[in-house]
Parts: sequence; C-alpha cells; structure tokens
Amino acid sequence: MSHSDDRTATEAFETLADATRLDILRELGRAEPHGAPTALSFSELRARVGVRDSSRFNYHLQKLGDTFVGQFDEGDEKDGYFLTYAGYTVYRLLVRGVFAGSPAVDARTDDWTCPECGSALAVSSRGDGVADVDCPACGTDYLHYEFPPHGAAERSDDADDLLLAVDAWARSQLLLFDRGVCPWCGGRVDSRLTTDPHTLPHDVDEDAPAFVRYVCGGCGGGPSVEVDYTVLDHPALVAFCHDHGIDSRGTPIWHLVERLDVAIEVGGDDPDGPVAVVSMAEGGESLRLRIDADGTVTDTGRSSV
Repeated sequence: MSHSDDRTATEAFETLADATRLDILRELGRAEPHGAPTALSFSELRARVGVRDSSRFNYHLQKLGDTFVGQFDEGDEKDGYFLTYAGYTVYRLLVRGVFAGSPAVDARTDDWTCPECGSALAVSSRGDGVADVDCPACGTDYLHYEFPPHGAAERSDDADDLLLAVDAWARSQLLLFDRGVCPWCGGRVDSRLTTDPHTLPHDVDEDAPAFVRYVCGGCGGGPSVEVDYTVLDHPALVAFCHDHGIDSRGTPIWHLVERLDVAIEVGGDDPDGPVAVVSMAEGGESLRLRIDADGTVTDTGRSSV
C-alpha cells in the first residue's frame, strides 16, 4: 500500500467519524432489503435520518461524497442517492455488529452430539466476532472461527441453528480459500501441503498427519486446515455422499469426517513436497482423493471395499 493510499484511507475514516453520516449509510442500506427503492430522494433520506435542518443534512451528505454515497444524474430513470461499494461495505460492518458487539451466547444443542463421547455439543459466541463449537463433557474442540456477532445474537434462542450457521459460514470461506480467492479481500491465495504443524502460525491438532496452509498475497491472511477438511466440498466427495444418501452440505464438517471414516496417508513421491491421500468409505464403497504439494486435488477414484 502506498502513502497516497494511506492518506485516502485516513480521510475516509475521518469522514465516517460522525453519527449523522453513519445514520445516512444505515438508512440507505436498509432501504433496499425492505422493498423500498434502492435510491432515496434528498427529502426522504433526510426524513429517515431525522435531521430537520436541510442545510445541515446536505453538509453531511456532501461530506460522504462519491466515496460512500452516489447520486443518479438528472434524466436517469432513477432519482436520488444510493450506496457505493465502499458505502455498502461500511453498512454491512455496522449490521454485523463488528463495532458494537452483541451479548455473549452459550447454549447446548439438541440435535448434534459429540462424536467422541455422545454428549450434547455447546456452541458459543463471546459477542466479539468469534464462535466456538466444543464438547463441555470431554473437552473436544470442533470449531473456532469468526462469525458475525449479530448473526450469533439473532440465533441465541436456537443452538442447533447457530451451530449450522457457524459451520456454513466457515465452510463457505474455506471453499473460497481452496479456490484461490481470499474471502476477506478478494486477493489471490497460495496453498501448500505440509506435514509439520510446527511450521504453521495457527493452533492446530498436532496429531493430524497433514495440513493445507492458505496465504493471501493481498492481505496476508489465511487459515491452516487439516487436509481432510479441505476436500469436503470437492465435487467427487459431494457426489459420493449423494450416492450414499448423505447430506454433505447439511452435516457439520466434523460429523461428516466421522461418518465417512476418513483415513489419511502421507507420502513423499512428489519432488515439490509431500502428497496426501484422503480416503473414506460408505456402503461397501471407498473414495480416494490425492492432494499434491500445492494443496490441490489432482486425482480421485472409487473402488469396492
């Protein structure tokens, strides 16, 4: 990032340091999903924000400028103000509860039990954007990942719904990482297979035989994931599950691994680094997926058990 980019970002954050301007972004964002036009006229937007002084409201609206709020030109089919991409980004952060946070959530599930001991799983959110799924009885941790505070608070009355939502959120982002797209900034992602957990910057299960490390070239972010978790949305596995009556999308990721009796073999027959073979079995049939040193699936095959 250049110094000019830093100045632009500083100016943008200074622009947002006003409650009225944030209210403008909120009202423009709320207009679309509630059936109102995506563009609001000056008078309608001012009424929604609740500012009586027209000149004062216009001052704040102009401060948001083209960066956060756009305006249709005269003669366009639509008329009024609308959110730009940057405006929508800020609006979504506000809705997620990223800055304000939400009450903590800690609940026990009814439908999902611990694969290790059979006790009810717990799903919790500290209200700061991180959610956990674990077993209070035996102490096994199943998922620790970011999840919007608003989404957790909205599902605080249904632990099973919250568990599936956290699982879906984490898996959707993992799918993007695996396809080389950073879900956080849109940058290109590099992936590497490793068998040494001590080379990873994240806390991982050191007993796992192999991991895929994702690194974004833009923001530098990316998770370290056990190799069998990275293939659960691969078309070959989805088809395998479908053929055997398993809902791979509606089953939490750790339950799916347990159900399919996953096994991992690691070898070193690739000059670029280690390779891994993930195999699973169901209904008298097995599926094998080969993951090369760059963390991608290069070969699949089915056979009778």
